Amino acid sequence: MPNIISFSNLDINTPQSPENVTLNAQDSFTLSMKKYAENHDLSFCTIYFNAQSITKQVKYNDIDYYLMKRNGFFSDMQKTLKLTKNTEIFVVNNIDQLSIILTIINKLKRKKNILFIHNQWQLNNFPIAFRYKILLFMSLVPNVIIFNTNNQIDTFPSHIRKKSIKFNWGIIPNMKPIKKTNTLNILYVGRIFPDKKIDEIARGLALSKNKKNIKFHIAGGVLDQDKKYLNYILSILKKNGIPFIHHGFVDESKLIELYNKSDIFINLRENEGFGRVFIEAMNYYNIIIGKCNSFGPEELICDFKNGFLIKNHREIGDIIDHLYENQNVLRKMQQYSNKFVRDRYSYDESYISFCKIDRFVRD
Repeated sequence: MPNIISFSNLDINTPQSPENVTLNAQDSFTLSMKKYAENHDLSFCTIYFNAQSITKQVKYNDIDYYLMKRNGFFSDMQKTLKLTKNTEIFVVNNIDQLSIILTIINKLKRKKNILFIHNQWQLNNFPIAFRYKILLFMSLVPNVIIFNTNNQIDTFPSHIRKKSIKFNWGIIPNMKPIKKTNTLNILYVGRIFPDKKIDEIARGLALSKNKKNIKFHIAGGVLDQDKKYLNYILSILKKNGIPFIHHGFVDESKLIELYNKSDIFINLRENEGFGRVFIEAMNYYNIIIGKCNSFGPEELICDFKNGFLIKNHREIGDIIDHLYENQNVLRKMQQYSNKFVRDRYSYDESYISFCKIDRFVRD
């Protein structure tokens, strides 16, 4: 069995979750783990649960995936423990009961454990009393904890910070020259539900005096329980005469087309752990707008260089008007966005950041 296993307590149909929009067949974290295993003469695989309710092993872009059928908590735990019997390094990507228990068992077996905190909201979802238990778990069980941003790390006590590293998400750099149209195209990418604050984007665009000269593109799937929220967003856009297109969930080729066409990418989620879509958007010459005090935007946005950090949606209108009326500023910032990604978020940078686990897991 593999020496390094990445475990995600998620139900998916394919190795890449369809709700997790990304421009790469596998994300840079998976590819970094694979490269680390190869360079240390180790084997690697990743485990998910299969929403199709069958158990199978597949190879996807030369990476092994175990897709397991769910059979209840204890059965799922037994199957995972069997798969991880000879594992040296166990990487867990969720904070949930099954993941926590599996990590504790592997700790008792003297195996090395890595906990990846993808989003801070995973902790905030728990009641306060249980949150303290999670902090105790983080203190005692994982050998190393991986975060998306330094801002996330800084929120934890010093004894947790000491065994924490930041992972640099990487993508394939876009080296093509900028190609944009005269219309100011605004883009949102991601699942549509209230936490994403897409209605605030719509209300912010409504404050622009140039709203007739922009087009708002919404790319993302919506679950049945969130369709009422989608209709609320569309009603704001229609009421204020803002041109828009709701594209629904889009495939990779369509997403690249939208990134290429767009000028400004907006995500106003208040607890965005990182947001790889910010990097993808900048890679295709988009200026980005995000919320102040949100971990991802705070780390990625250099105010007035590659984007804008805003306190509330009322600032959006003025930003749109300034960029529409000053095309030279718009193009200069777009060029900076692309360079920002090329300099900081390559696959090589991802692997270098992942290798910092060495001092925690190599005896």
